[in-house]
Amino acid sequence: MELLLQRQKLKVASILKEQMGYLEEWSLMDRDHSVSLLGAIEALKASTLRFPVIEKAVVDILDLKHIVSLAVVHGMASSIFSR
Repeated sequence: MELLLQRQKLKVASILKEQMGYLEEWSLMDRDHSVSLLGAIEALKASTLRFPVIEKAVVDILDLKHIVSLAVVHGMASSIFSR
């Protein structure tokens, strides 16, 4: 039983050792993704706070669509060009 347990531990250690490079790369990609997402969120906040609201809080849906699209593009562009 002890020998079987040791073999299994070695097998798991071998598998994990092979995967460590991928896991390290994943953490870098995850950080970049989080930064990009935060930029997009901040751009959306900034654009919607400046959005003009007419009486009774009614908005023109086409204007809203345009502003949100610009905010998303701005967030993506700032992420791309910051590298």
